[in-house]
Amino acid sequence: MKYTLSQQDIYFEQLLFPNEPIYNIGARISIEGYLNKEILEQAYIALIQQHDAYRCYLGENYDNAEMLVTNKIRQLEVIDFSFERNKERDVLDFMQKEFKKPFNIEKDIFLYRFVLIKVDVNYHYLFSVYHHLITDGWGTSLMFTRLVKNYNEILEYGTIVTEYPYSYESFVVEDQKYFNSREFESDKEYWTGKFKKLPENLFQKLKSSVTINTSSRKEFIIKRAIYDGLTNLALETKSSTFHIILAILYTYFGKISQNESISIGLPVLNRSGAKFKKTVGLFMGINPLLLSIDKEETFIELVEKIKIQLKQDYRHQRFPLGQLVNELGVFNQKERIFNVTLSYEKQDYSSHFNKTVTKVVPLSHESERVALALYIREFDETENVKIDFDYNLNYFTKDDIDNVTEHFQTLMEEVLNDSGQKIKNLNFLTEHECHRLLVEFNDTGRDYSDNGTVIQLFAEQAEKVPDNLAVWDNRISLTYKELEERSDKIARYLVSGFGENNEPIGVLAERSAELIILLLGILKAGKCYIPIDPMLPKERVEYIIDHSQASLIIIEEELLKEFDSVGISDHNKQIHFINKEELFQFDHTQVAQLNHKANSDDTAYIIYTSGSTGNPKGVEVGHRALTNFLTSIQSKPEVQAHDILYSVTTYSFDISVLEFFAPLICGAKVFIASKEKLNDAGKLKEELEHIAPTIIQATPSFYQMLFNAGWNGNKDIKILCGGDSLNELLAEKLLNHSKEVWNMYGPTETTIWSSTKKIEKPSDASNIGKPINNTQIYIVDKHYNLLPQNTVGRIFIAGDGLAKGYYKNEELTQEKFIDNPFSTTENNNFKMYETGDLGKWNKEGEIEFLGRNDFQVKVRGFRIELGEIETKLQQYANIKQVVADTKQANGEKVLVAYYTKDGETSIDKTELREYLQSKLPEYMVPGCFVELDAIPLTPNGKIDRKALPNVTGEDLIKKEYVAPRNETEQKLAEIWQQTLGIEKVGITDNFFELGGHSLVAGKIVNSISKKLNEEVSLKNIFQNQTIESLVKVLVDNSKEKIIIHKAEEKELYVLTSDQMNIWLASQKEGFSNAYNMHSVFEIEGDFDKLLLGKSINTIIQENEILRTNFIEKDGGIFQTIRKEISFKIDTIDIKEEDFLTSVKNYIFQSFNLETDTLLKAAVINCYDKKYFIFLTHHIIVDGISLEIILNRLIEIYKGKAVNVTSGIQFKDYSEWQHRQSNFQAGSNIQKLYSENSIQTKVFSDSQIPGMVKSKIFHLSPDQYSELRKISNNNRTTVFSSVLTILSVVLNKIYQQNSICLGNVFNGRNYAQLEEAIGMFIKTLPFRLSIEEKLTFKALAEKTRDTLLLLEENSMQPFISNLNAMTDFLVVYQHSDVLSKESIGFGTFTLKKKKIHFTLSRFPVVFNFFESNGLKCEVEYSENIDETILEIIWEKMMLMIDWVTENTETVIETVNLFTHKEIQISRSVDIDFDF
Repeated sequence: MKYTLSQQDIYFEQLLFPNEPIYNIGARISIEGYLNKEILEQAYIALIQQHDAYRCYLGENYDNAEMLVTNKIRQLEVIDFSFERNKERDVLDFMQKEFKKPFNIEKDIFLYRFVLIKVDVNYHYLFSVYHHLITDGWGTSLMFTRLVKNYNEILEYGTIVTEYPYSYESFVVEDQKYFNSREFESDKEYWTGKFKKLPENLFQKLKSSVTINTSSRKEFIIKRAIYDGLTNLALETKSSTFHIILAILYTYFGKISQNESISIGLPVLNRSGAKFKKTVGLFMGINPLLLSIDKEETFIELVEKIKIQLKQDYRHQRFPLGQLVNELGVFNQKERIFNVTLSYEKQDYSSHFNKTVTKVVPLSHESERVALALYIREFDETENVKIDFDYNLNYFTKDDIDNVTEHFQTLMEEVLNDSGQKIKNLNFLTEHECHRLLVEFNDTGRDYSDNGTVIQLFAEQAEKVPDNLAVWDNRISLTYKELEERSDKIARYLVSGFGENNEPIGVLAERSAELIILLLGILKAGKCYIPIDPMLPKERVEYIIDHSQASLIIIEEELLKEFDSVGISDHNKQIHFINKEELFQFDHTQVAQLNHKANSDDTAYIIYTSGSTGNPKGVEVGHRALTNFLTSIQSKPEVQAHDILYSVTTYSFDISVLEFFAPLICGAKVFIASKEKLNDAGKLKEELEHIAPTIIQATPSFYQMLFNAGWNGNKDIKILCGGDSLNELLAEKLLNHSKEVWNMYGPTETTIWSSTKKIEKPSDASNIGKPINNTQIYIVDKHYNLLPQNTVGRIFIAGDGLAKGYYKNEELTQEKFIDNPFSTTENNNFKMYETGDLGKWNKEGEIEFLGRNDFQVKVRGFRIELGEIETKLQQYANIKQVVADTKQANGEKVLVAYYTKDGETSIDKTELREYLQSKLPEYMVPGCFVELDAIPLTPNGKIDRKALPNVTGEDLIKKEYVAPRNETEQKLAEIWQQTLGIEKVGITDNFFELGGHSLVAGKIVNSISKKLNEEVSLKNIFQNQTIESLVKVLVDNSKEKIIIHKAEEKELYVLTSDQMNIWLASQKEGFSNAYNMHSVFEIEGDFDKLLLGKSINTIIQENEILRTNFIEKDGGIFQTIRKEISFKIDTIDIKEEDFLTSVKNYIFQSFNLETDTLLKAAVINCYDKKYFIFLTHHIIVDGISLEIILNRLIEIYKGKAVNVTSGIQFKDYSEWQHRQSNFQAGSNIQKLYSENSIQTKVFSDSQIPGMVKSKIFHLSPDQYSELRKISNNNRTTVFSSVLTILSVVLNKIYQQNSICLGNVFNGRNYAQLEEAIGMFIKTLPFRLSIEEKLTFKALAEKTRDTLLLLEENSMQPFISNLNAMTDFLVVYQHSDVLSKESIGFGTFTLKKKKIHFTLSRFPVVFNFFESNGLKCEVEYSENIDETILEIIWEKMMLMIDWVTENTETVIETVNLFTHKEIQISRSVDIDFDF
């Protein structure tokens, strides 16, 4: 049978993720009551025979793309869990684990599996799993009904009486007709037209560079009464419940994403005609339902829109999704077609096996590719309805999905309460969330003197500490008393000459301590000031003076000539320019008294900021807002009397107000840096060292300039950073070079800063914290609806900090200062200000700042975090500063990276792009890289994005054609060109971007086989999408072609080098049993000793190594193989009190390697219990061999005929390896092995020998998940990550820069050895130099490369003494079979007993087992304090947590100090001083 179109899609997708169960479907069926197993098996066999779809498997002729049909039937497996102690839990765990095992669709001929599991006499589970290629959800329902029918008919009639005449093959023929029809072309035209413009991404990944198909499930129950309400609403709207639920989802996703178009994937049956509705097989497809969401529409109108659109789409429903992806060319953007699916499952699972209660529960493979898959399960019209929310862990955390389901519940109730509401007015937030967002996050109410002003607060300090230094610069210094007196004189002059009013006074002066006198004097006169920086363009200065109608300007003498001609002709008002120097010399005795005092309602200052019209706008700030701000800053970040603030900000930038006045209201002092010093980074750095301030406030670019000049910071300084976005790299520098770092946020319109955040780690860089005192912050959508945590929205600010408005611009004031829909009488916050910024609340109730709304970056529908691009770029060698932005080029919006160099070294832009491609998803990689001499800044020190140069099409970095470099690449290029129909293919061109798909890949596979005589799989093509990477697969495959031939028959065979090392160690006195390998089990259930003995004998006869001894001859050691041995299980009868002694004597016995059978077993009868002991010697087997033996033993004991596929015996391998070693004798790998200068010997000689003890540690599921993500992101294995973490921990504990660990390699590098039994493992020294300036990612990559080098050369003999190099050995296995607590043999179970009576071969051995989790069994000498091991593990846990947040941070910053160390540091023989 040819593949159907639906099968092609699934086949193609599965090959992309071959090791993930993304297309496993199935269920567990609980059966309560008597079940006849023989009849069930008959019914099962008939079921498979009835359905040809179930007997389909993949053919290897990729040109014809056929499914073959087999007459073989997979055996119905039977497993007995009734003897298990926690049988219900164990059964559920077993089924879930087995369900998650992927089918190998290229090799398996059975794409289904059924297992009957006995839990009790009258309680069973029938576990079923199928690959989606052979059936769909509807088909599984048909299968279940048919199986029950078969069973019940056989039970009643002795045979199946009804017929099943339906064949999947008939659909295959019909599907092929459709593919060649005009209908197919019409459907293609419909869907490609519909998705000509792709919708924006609905969800953002938690970490953009990580992709793991791992999902979890949240069950959501809709009470039947609520569901009936939905049904009634459906009847009223002449729709279905499905339509209503869809409308709720579109409403929710539309509101929370704020996207204009939403697409949801909807499975469609594709079963036209009654015949196909009764046929088992894969018919289903997925149609994307794309809707524009008009939030002015009512919910009812949305339901109607859905109905109409579905009718249109259903006419074209057969067109497969894979064809749409190919036609649109969006292979790498498939999530934009849809990233959420909704399935409505109302299948018939109501049948029951005769005289039983039968219940079907669908299983989750926990590998969803879409962000969110919803399954509505309605199996009984009287019961509650369940919706399974299967969420991808790339996109959602457990807390996130809890919020989604709560929102769904709230929105559903809201719709049922009033379905006629407009979508924009529908609320999905819970009452608790609203309270959190409005009250808890804005709990900022604090008392302050709202009638007081900065003048009164300063006067209090002048009276309290009159002789303390208040302000100084390089020319003058003033005490609080002197500042009070001199500012009083200025105030008296102003009042006497210009009256008692609140008119603005312009200040056009240079930075100096005298500036503070002027500003205080103006405020004391009851007036407000307008700061005008002399550095501003003259035209801008003239505009400010003209617009403000300021009649008085205090000006520097040297500026008088430039501005004395300025007049206000429009207002016929004379401007008075007062020379600043003359003003300070004024000392007339006949002056006005300061009777008028500014009150809290008066204006304090008017600051002009950039305006969208091109002219600046004046922001008018009152005394109440200023007082609230200053008193809030006084408490947090905190300014105290002993502080010295170093002022650097131009006074026309409002943040200067903090620098000028915050110190003066608390008795501190402020130094005013001069313009000359601020323009010379070297002198500025020197002055900072001289002044030694405790507080400095500036923009990020100012601090970057300081670091570029070689500033080393000061561990006594508090850094306030604001006015522009802080990046992680700069945050890290600031944290490492200061006492504290605070991120400050706020627009001028809400009085300087409105929120603050103490930065604790570099990743906090975008966190702007919580509102300051008496301030409320709201994050809303464009309809002013509150948005929940972790949802991006517009930032609005309310509270006492709001400015009075825009000076002389009432229209703009009304537009930006709007009525506050969340106002409360107690907060008196009736207005709120639209900042134009975007942000989101995090789970701590702090705000993540995401930039300006008008700078919101979206490229090709992807929302892009520019900060993430900048952070990655700044880690590239010789890059000094980076700004990422978007520009127009060739009519398209493109990402641009602007950068400055550090030094003279040129930067290759193509290499720079390739570097980013390894760090970020493709859509985040800039298309243009522009080198600048300097990043442009505004006068206030912010990055001036408007001044960044435009780009042209010539600046775009295009993917250049790279020609084939050798014969293999040339032949592959020719195959691609011919198959894809493309004239020229380069070795870096992507298969999918060239239009490749699964059928084309199949043809390429066949062509490679014919023309290159090389075997590759479709999986190879899909995972290696360029010719360059595919060539490496061919090279690796050629290695796999090494054949190990059978050795010639002779009496004696050589030992491997590893066997020789074990033999030599075993000759040491008192050490002969150190290589005994043993397990002790308690036997539970019906145990047949005779049958088990026969089963072991069978394995011994199959494997020569189990009949091998070791003899000396002519000065050499050789293996000799006995033809037959007589093996029997020993029987030992003992009393209970002798149990441990007997076990010890048995497993402690020494083998005679020359004469003994090196595998023994015993049954101990002890009172009413039985125990089983297994004992062997490491010289003949390794851990993997024991696992193979155990699995084989279970199969033989159960009577299953299992073919032994490996024809290789261990002697064949040892002889082959001996020849290989001689051939490669010139290898320099020994140099890698024998760097004896690097040792990790930390235990004393008295601690090392001793009996083995053990301790088990487990990694939590969350930590294991994070470790997998980190490893995937770093392109390393979990093992590489674990080994790196362990090495860093040992480095921190023992203060060794280089760590040496023994590492066990499985030694089975060739396919022939995978199932062979013997001693294949290689124990080699692994060394890692812990360079603390490297990131964890870089260290993990070093580990990976070292492990690969060792693995590639593991056939070379290792002849040094590993025990002399290290005290630590690491064993890593991808299976936990040998570490399981119990092993089932069907009729009996072996329960593991933790008993150790052998000498330790290594002081400490870490045995890691990775299988759906990670655990570590540590074996250690009894003379080593186990506290040391607990500390190592605890530090590893701390390290994993640290790496999760700091994968790109240098290792030297990690702190692994634990609480336990403080308590035990005096009693443990370890130096913890690190």
